[in-house]
Amino acid sequence: MATSAPPNPLDVVPPALAEPPFCEALEVARTSRFSVWEWDAYDRTKMAEQDSRGALSLAERQGLAKGRAEGRAEGRAEGLATAVVAILTSRGLALSEQARARIMACAEIATLDRWIQRAVAIAAAEDLFR
Repeated sequence: MATSAPPNPLDVVPPALAEPPFCEALEVARTSRFSVWEWDAYDRTKMAEQDSRGALSLAERQGLAKGRAEGRAEGRAEGLATAVVAILTSRGLALSEQARARIMACAEIATLDRWIQRAVAIAAAEDLFR
């Protein structure tokens, strides 16, 4: 029956030494007796960790950029919808709650642009959707 080797004391970091300068010194001490094979494995592991961090960072940046673009589009649509309602009300055209809700729910920029052009010329608010 084989016995397992006792744990390496350098693999366990006491809480008092868990701060960066101590962790780095303990890592140097732990790796100081590595064989060539162990160094290769260690380097591959560190490169894989760095690749993972880079992939996460890239995904985060892409997600933020997408979120900002979507937020700008939503904000633009909301602004255009508000403009349609403002034009109709400033012209004294009666706007039902259903029509107001439909305008404010629209997220299509092309449709909202078309409605703005119509809003300045129509005789009744209902004509906006025709």
